[in-house]
Amino acid sequence: MTPRTASPGTIVRTTIRRAAAVARARVRDVRGSWWGGPVIRRIDRIWWVRTINRAGIVDPVAVSAQRPGLSPRAAVRHYVRRGFREGFVLNPLFSEQMVSMQLSDAGRVPALYAYLVNDRRRIRTSLLWDAPGYALAHPESSDDPAGPLGHAWRSLQAGSTLDFGFPGDRTQMRADRISALVNRALSRSERVSWLSDLAELASVDVVLLWRLSDLERDFSLTMETAAEASRRLGARLVLAVDGERPDAWLPAAAGSAGTTGTLVISDAPRASVVATAARQLTPGSRLIVRGPGDEITTGSVVALSEADTGITSPLVLDVDGVVINGGLVRRGSRLHPLLQGHPAEDARGLGPRVRVDGVASTTFAMTVGDSETPETAQVRTDAWVISPVRHLPAHTRVEAAQGMTDDLDHLVARIDLATVNPDDAQLGRRAPAARSGAPRLRWALKTAAPAGLGAEWWGDTHFARGLADALRRRGQDVVIDSIGARNRPSHHLDDVEVVLRGPERIEPHRSAISLLWIISHPDQLTRDETAAFDHVFAASEKWIRSTAGALGPIEPLLQCTDVHRFHPTGAERTDRIVFVGTARGIPRPSVIEPIRAGFEVDVYGPDWTGWIPASSVVASGVPNADLPALYEGARLVLNDHWPAMQASGFISNRLFDVVAAGGRAISDDVEGIDDLFGGMVRTYRTVPELLGLLRQEPESLFPSREKADRISTQIRQQHSFDARASTLLETALRARTAATPGR
Repeated sequence: MTPRTASPGTIVRTTIRRAAAVARARVRDVRGSWWGGPVIRRIDRIWWVRTINRAGIVDPVAVSAQRPGLSPRAAVRHYVRRGFREGFVLNPLFSEQMVSMQLSDAGRVPALYAYLVNDRRRIRTSLLWDAPGYALAHPESSDDPAGPLGHAWRSLQAGSTLDFGFPGDRTQMRADRISALVNRALSRSERVSWLSDLAELASVDVVLLWRLSDLERDFSLTMETAAEASRRLGARLVLAVDGERPDAWLPAAAGSAGTTGTLVISDAPRASVVATAARQLTPGSRLIVRGPGDEITTGSVVALSEADTGITSPLVLDVDGVVINGGLVRRGSRLHPLLQGHPAEDARGLGPRVRVDGVASTTFAMTVGDSETPETAQVRTDAWVISPVRHLPAHTRVEAAQGMTDDLDHLVARIDLATVNPDDAQLGRRAPAARSGAPRLRWALKTAAPAGLGAEWWGDTHFARGLADALRRRGQDVVIDSIGARNRPSHHLDDVEVVLRGPERIEPHRSAISLLWIISHPDQLTRDETAAFDHVFAASEKWIRSTAGALGPIEPLLQCTDVHRFHPTGAERTDRIVFVGTARGIPRPSVIEPIRAGFEVDVYGPDWTGWIPASSVVASGVPNADLPALYEGARLVLNDHWPAMQASGFISNRLFDVVAAGGRAISDDVEGIDDLFGGMVRTYRTVPELLGLLRQEPESLFPSREKADRISTQIRQQHSFDARASTLLETALRARTAATPGR
């Protein structure tokens, strides 16, 4: 493949970006010191103010609506001091939270400053307009001092229009109409006058009441979910906003001004907003309420809407993914939260719909009737929310008039649990029924990944899911714990713990057989950590040899692939060179050097701003379900390893996935790659070697199609999660027998 010839300007800009990245690292070191921190922070603020002022994008209307009498320059000073953390709006085309989620520096520094000093063409700046789309339609916008944001803003001031508004309901607007919306949303006096009258809900069959508060992690993301859910349900959307953050009221104002009939009300006092909305509806209408700050997917909202009677709650999880409650159940004289402190898998084992005595959730769906107390209550375990409030306020509790059809003992017996005491809902293990073959054990897979939507971008999450599925195919019960759930209250129920050792150390519990599988960060391991486990595996034979027993006995167990997802499908090969992964905050030669040399590389991953041109970043991530086709259809897949993993011989599981899917890869050299993948992964030691490989035709580098198919088949047979699950199960059974002689 002949690369494009990189222009001198491109080479200069890339060199400057790399030098700037190194300089920023040095400044961060000084900023963290006691002697240089205050000085650096003051210099920072001066530089932020100067950069934002020079961009020329402060909207006087927005500033005046929030703080009457404040000049644009004074507004910038207020913004960099504390306003950026309070949702202060300098320009209606810019959302602090949305940009903060896309840039690695934002959060520490004002997002508007971070946007201005980065490559801005692919950055979404607001829920209310399409900045990346605008950049594509107006290539000249890259030359504006404030990028597409500045170009669009100046065009508006010159009399042009902009496609602006709530998602799915945008329309061409001029500056005067946008200014009217801004004043309506950001001025307290104006806000009171435009709050909607809910009387018009009387003729609506389905209402989605979306409650917003300062607990929101990202207003733009949650409102995007609200818009999508209301469209899928055909529901009337009501935005109930509590608090004074301008970045919540501005999208709400845009929604109310659209054509879909979005209503906006104040969520104060909170205790009455649901009852107020319900009173407007006719009996038989369906009201779906999303609680303030609750993290929920569109699919979960849709699942809640499907019941046609009574009240339905999702499974309520805390920020670590542990169950807060799976509904309320009566035992003795009290109601207890079902499965509190358990992993979500326990609740899902009860089935998708669980009849309960009541619900306690700020997110729920109910059929409006003549009575204020619903006749039935159920929990949809296939719908979930992560709630920022562990102890739900009393007004969220709703008790059904009728009790459960099953008592608690009969209910939890479905998942081999039983009540321990007659007057509470504490659960223990039931004696397992006699069965042939391997006993059915309860496994807890512990990862360094977070819970919730953020977990989807962690390789550890999908690695754990692949292993869990393989163990379940062997008749085992499996739960997966996020890093925050490593010490969940119900850990005493687990028979086997498998710690998938990543960037965080996780201690085992002595109540279970403990297995450690070291799949990354081997440089952090110590003897006292490995000695705490019953058995230790590591994904590198080289590293095991290098330890020479210093960390105790360790058995090799390489990484692997999920063959039920990664397998050839006959996808047509394209001319794309692909890389999937984060920037890690360090130079990654496998990506930076090919782009610098002029090769077109499609990069999927976050935090690349400042390292490579924005035009090379296709997306901040790729759904895991789309990876097999991406790998199979790519001309080449680029890969590299953490320096410590490369030196220690830990082969990335991405290479197993690529070859299992029928793809071809180029990777930095790690011992064992050449023998393991039979030529389907070509390795390099230096940048010239890497570029030399890229310049050759793949047909001359890689085996023939027939041989490639054999190699792919061999990887799927020998290095699958099913093969690894068999090894782990055999090991756990031996350890269990040794711990209980005579069993």
